[in-house]
Amino acid sequence: MRNLRKINENNKVKDYFASKKLLLVVWASENDYYAPMQAWHEPFSKYFSNIIKFDTQKSLIQNGQKETNRLFIELLKKEQPDYLFIYLVSDPFYMDTLINIKKICPKIKIISLFGDDDHHFEKYSIFCSSFIDYILGVQTSAFPRYKKYGINNVFFTSIIDPEINKPMEIEKKYDVVFIGTPRKKGGRYEYIKYLKDKGVKIKLFGYGWGDYPEFKDIYLGPLHNKDIIRVINESKINLCFSKNIFGTPHIKGRVFEVAACNSFQLVENSPPLKELFKEGKEMVFFNDGEDLLRKINHYLGNEGEMKKIAKAAYEKIITKYNLNSELGLLMAKIRKDEINNHKPKYLPELNIKIIEISKEDFNNPIDMLNNKIKDADYISFKHRNCLRSRYKNYIQAYFLVKLGKPICCCGYYAYSRGVGNYLLFYPDIAYDSLGKEKFTNFVSLNQLMVTREYFLENIECFENFFEGEKVDIVTKENTAFASIPLLRIFDVKISSYEDMLRAFKIIFIRDIRQRVYSRRLLSSQYVYKFFIEALLLGKFYLLRYLLNESLSKDKIYALKRTLAKR
Repeated sequence: MRNLRKINENNKVKDYFASKKLLLVVWASENDYYAPMQAWHEPFSKYFSNIIKFDTQKSLIQNGQKETNRLFIELLKKEQPDYLFIYLVSDPFYMDTLINIKKICPKIKIISLFGDDDHHFEKYSIFCSSFIDYILGVQTSAFPRYKKYGINNVFFTSIIDPEINKPMEIEKKYDVVFIGTPRKKGGRYEYIKYLKDKGVKIKLFGYGWGDYPEFKDIYLGPLHNKDIIRVINESKINLCFSKNIFGTPHIKGRVFEVAACNSFQLVENSPPLKELFKEGKEMVFFNDGEDLLRKINHYLGNEGEMKKIAKAAYEKIITKYNLNSELGLLMAKIRKDEINNHKPKYLPELNIKIIEISKEDFNNPIDMLNNKIKDADYISFKHRNCLRSRYKNYIQAYFLVKLGKPICCCGYYAYSRGVGNYLLFYPDIAYDSLGKEKFTNFVSLNQLMVTREYFLENIECFENFFEGEKVDIVTKENTAFASIPLLRIFDVKISSYEDMLRAFKIIFIRDIRQRVYSRRLLSSQYVYKFFIEALLLGKFYLLRYLLNESLSKDKIYALKRTLAKR
């Protein structure tokens, strides 16, 4: 009887959404070599008969960033969907574009996936959640932080469709396999090198390893999505490394993929994963290279143990951690909210006053400056040549209100009129990568907003900043890092290639690829402007990066595959 009631309730939920329209905006949703994002269409299609897809990765390759934003806006205007599912990854969309979604479609409900909130919550998601109605999160460690700020519509997702990731009755032909990329942080390279040197029969799949000659005899190339599932099933032991790009253990999607295939895995120690799977019964974790080697040797000699543990993890996936179950909870909640007439979330009113200060204000008598800011809550700055997001002041004030810090430092694009945005500066990543001293070389006064009290207490410092001194007041303790590019800054000074790699995300390369894809590289003015920029203005680091990309075997392979699909 209980199961019958549950079936009837599920049918009511499906009937409710059957006539509604969903816009599915997912990075690499049409890329057969990017497995996680393929999983969304089929589970959503059980609720929506009308689904429109927009692949942000594909659009960036074909059209570039500016046109991608325009096309997305035009699609919203044309289709007027009832719901939007969007995976906010990388920077395909300007924040202005995202904020304008509900101006274009006032009744739309936005569902968003956040995969890295253990790092990004205070730097990105806390703001986006102000206008996103429902959040699917992967990192359970961030859920208490959502609750702390009164954000309650947060649901866990494993991003696993068990109808795609599933067991296969095939031979176990590999002893040990790792599918993934080498990471600069986290020790993946070191683990693989250690196992290879110890004589472990390990095979590598994925992008990036082709640039390491020492692994040429064990590297078998990148895999199509279907081949990933096959290789997982063909492997006696699948290795899963749990650290994110910042070197912190968290929840990785590969763990769920392997478990869904009823295959055994050894997983790098991860406290969040241990809350989801019983250690030793549903999953086996390792702590270091020696522990990993010992467990590989043990389990290769104990096939029965491997099967028992893999089966226990598989059963948990089938009954609990899969998109069918997870979306069922989400869609039931949306239906319930709408029956109860819950309205879409809009940006809240902040009811604050922001005053902008320029160098000229310090040329006036101090009484004039004091009078100008006397009723201000926050102070922003305008110094030298840059272009600003329309919502810059609002977004930075939001971070300061929510996080209670005296300073907010936002991200920016390195920009020129010839080539547009060519580098992307995320302040939190740059701070961790460079350290405070070098970080100040890339900080502009335009990036900052401060409380009125902090400004008055440090007024001489700000006067010195306007005179050209380095902005050295940003620390992890006193600053809310808004990792959202809200500025385009001209004439960014970069002294070394290494500093560029550590401080910036390199985005000009996608403009080059876009022109290669469209087969108009040599006919495009962009390329000539790029070389003028790099050669005549001394930005040789851009050319060096382009050369290194051109020599990367894996990057060449990826480009050839992209062109072949055109």
